[in-house]
Amino acid sequence: MTNWHESRLKDVVLLWVKGATPKRSEEAYYSGDDGIPWIRVSDLNEPVITKAQQYLTAEGAKKAGHEVPKGAVLLSVSGTIGKTAVAGMDLRINQAVQAMVFDETQVLPKYACFYFQFIQEQLEKTANKVTIPNLTKAQLENTVIVYPDTDGQKRIIALLERAQDIVERQKRIWAEVKHILFQTLHDKWKKSWKDLPCACLKEMIAEPLLAGLSAAREEHTAVPYINTITPGIWGIQSVDEYPQTAVKPDAIAGYLLKKGDLLLRRYRTDECEPALLAERDLPGTVWGTGMFRVRVREEKLYPEFLLLWLYYSFRYLENEPYRGKTMTDARAMGMIWIPTVPMKEQEKIADIARRIFSMQRRMKEMEQKAEAYYRAMLAYVFSAHLSEAYRRRKEPDRYFEIKSPDFLLNYESSKRSEWQEYLNDSEWELLTHLSEFQRELLRICGEAQEPLPVHVIFKRVKKENRGYFRTQSIQDAIASVKILEGLGILARAVPEKLMLGEEEISDAKDKPITIQKYELAKEEEKTDEIGLPGD
Repeated sequence: MTNWHESRLKDVVLLWVKGATPKRSEEAYYSGDDGIPWIRVSDLNEPVITKAQQYLTAEGAKKAGHEVPKGAVLLSVSGTIGKTAVAGMDLRINQAVQAMVFDETQVLPKYACFYFQFIQEQLEKTANKVTIPNLTKAQLENTVIVYPDTDGQKRIIALLERAQDIVERQKRIWAEVKHILFQTLHDKWKKSWKDLPCACLKEMIAEPLLAGLSAAREEHTAVPYINTITPGIWGIQSVDEYPQTAVKPDAIAGYLLKKGDLLLRRYRTDECEPALLAERDLPGTVWGTGMFRVRVREEKLYPEFLLLWLYYSFRYLENEPYRGKTMTDARAMGMIWIPTVPMKEQEKIADIARRIFSMQRRMKEMEQKAEAYYRAMLAYVFSAHLSEAYRRRKEPDRYFEIKSPDFLLNYESSKRSEWQEYLNDSEWELLTHLSEFQRELLRICGEAQEPLPVHVIFKRVKKENRGYFRTQSIQDAIASVKILEGLGILARAVPEKLMLGEEEISDAKDKPITIQKYELAKEEEKTDEIGLPGD
């Protein structure tokens, strides 16, 4: 992959389009789902945009600026810097999104998206340092882009799309789990709960709703501070991932979280979950002004049931306190209605919620590993081929200072060994981008005459490379095998039953204990699907 070039964006972008927000007070500017798509930063969640959260009328579209053609690259340039997507249709944008139509004889749109993701940190540093970060067109025009010929770009796109898809699959799995859960609750609502009398939240709580604390301006002891809810996480057991903030010591006493307390957000946002449940006591932890603490009367309500009811009814029954507002108060929160479901039935729903919390944590861990893999591949593509001298620089983020893109190395396929003959061309190309540890795991599987469990593969790697992979653990091996399976290179063999002599070993529920083994995927077995964690 040779013929690398270095240009400024102004030399490879044919058209720049900036949008606007039509007056919210003019209802005639906004339509239902059949109007002209209007894209905001919150819409930039897919590689290719094919739908919008909001649509405009023809009159509203005129107020939003020029049309953005299909194939344009969309980049968030205000508030959140660096989110990207390709327009999958003609659309309009608001002022926080910059659209660019590239000269595709030089730079392909998807390549530009991946490149912007790689330099996201640099874009954030370039943005104007104001209350809300803002990246101007002039700043973007002078941004350097390094790119190979279009054939090389297509190879990079194919590689990164495959790595990116692993991340997207994990997100889709959680979306499917939520759909099944909400469908179950919907069936319950239609068949039995709908006819039950309802009560307001204020009648079901043991203490008044309690708003959170503001961070103290003076220096005080720092404590864990929860002021947002991570998407895909409904229960909290640890506050290690939350920031700490200074709070006055005399204010903390009444602001403790106990097991079963809920934090209900008082601000409406597109990307934030509505509630969070404390799964254990969290001493020394406070929450911010953007949340209310809800402490239920245990004889009337299971907190886990309340959590699932809030998620379901907010989304499908319009049972939410915001009513077109972006913020609400304790009085409005207290009017949220809840069906008086018998405690025995609530207990069953609560048990489902607890299992979901456990599943969420496993899925979040898998998603983080998939995201780390994707970021590693992104960095590899755009930096690992740089000259050795450049890679030794103390400031690797100064990517724009490259003066000679020709230093990027050309990697070519070497002669394949016997087991590698089973790999197709795309897998062979992908092989060159795996880590040494992943390649060793794959080699052991490929050279084995039979399927192997992960712990055996790991032991052989350690034995044959004494001391070289000393920092890798069995957890690294499990994660790597999962990634290789997700990429379609490895496949699961039929699980083998664990035997003691001629007798099968069973667990406490009298189910046979099996060992999962892996082998190279045969051509007819290769798939793009990835299973639920723990399957």
